[in-house]
Formats: sequence, C-alpha cells, structure tokens
Amino acid sequence: MTTTQAYDPATDSWRTPAPDPLPISYLACGGVDGHIIRAARRRARTRPASAAPTSPG
Repeated sequence: MTTTQAYDPATDSWRTPAPDPLPISYLACGGVDGHIIRAARRRARTRPASAAPTSPG
C-alpha cells in the first residue's frame, strides 16, 4: 500500500492524509465507535547477517 485515502461523510469527499513515516506490512482495520482503527506491523526488509563459528588462535 502506498497511499491512504480518508473519507469525510460530512463533505462526501476523500482526502489524502500525511504519508506513513515508515513502510508497513500486515495491515488490518476495523470500525470502533464510528472510527476506523488501522493496525499495522512494520517488517524489516533486510535479512539477518550470516555467521560462522570461529575458534581463537
């Protein structure tokens, strides 16, 4: 997802709010008390560095 749209029923129009500060994955949303709640988790795009055992000396 690269763009979020927010709907205002009072004006029957959509707007583009400020972009998310970080990329997100695993987005979920639902309605609570007339509000849409969005929950997301950020997923790192890098893999862990590889490692190999070493012995001193």
